[in-house]
Amino acid sequence: MNPQIDPLILQKLQAFSQRRRQLIIRRGLYAAIATLVAAMMIVAFLDWLFVLPDAARWALSGAAYLAIVVVEWRSCLRLLVSAPTPEKLARLVEHAEPKLREDLLSAVELGQAQSGAVFDSEQFRALVQSDVAARMAKLDMEQLLPAHLLRRYVFIAAGIGVA
Repeated sequence: MNPQIDPLILQKLQAFSQRRRQLIIRRGLYAAIATLVAAMMIVAFLDWLFVLPDAARWALSGAAYLAIVVVEWRSCLRLLVSAPTPEKLARLVEHAEPKLREDLLSAVELGQAQSGAVFDSEQFRALVQSDVAARMAKLDMEQLLPAHLLRRYVFIAAGIGVA
């Protein structure tokens, strides 16, 4: 991230990124646990229903583990592979906090603009940066990205675990 961006904006974007990462990891953990238990219950049920040879058990177990990898990739890993750019983080924050709509992204883009392609004044950049920084100072990342966003994953994992 560029040092021309207000440090408070950078700090809040970093806090948002860390909170988002934590929630993605937790979602991936819940999805993996739910998939593991459900897949192994299915394999055990099929083994109980039909007495399977060892090769079939191994194949079903391999398919179950493959399903876990696919679910983990879709729910967690693909989002963690590459770190989002400051512009992407700004869009995500704006999506979560409508009061910042377009202003945060503008502040980030203005803070990263190359000095050779300047079509505005330094005062305008400073004004946008300070306005957005003042509004970002009031944001709490736990309220912006609450843990109850994972409620569905928790209920599914708990329900499968109880079953």
